[in-house]
Amino acid sequence: MKERLSATVILCLILFSGLGCKETSHPEKSYEKEAKDTEENQQRLIRAVPPPKLQTSLERKNIVQWAKPIWLAKES
Repeated sequence: MKERLSATVILCLILFSGLGCKETSHPEKSYEKEAKDTEENQQRLIRAVPPPKLQTSLERKNIVQWAKPIWLAKES
């Protein structure tokens, strides 16, 4: 009985191990198409509504203000 169970388990492992090995699609090609489509869409959007050119950044100003005490403490 034990031998039959072991043989069944081994047979199942052999049969099921080959199920995940099939390569049915080419992800590289779908990736390249997706990247190309995304780039074309981005270029179209840039032509339709150009992004603003920023002269200043509030986030940078806030970081400088936050970091000033730290820089001053290091210099002392």
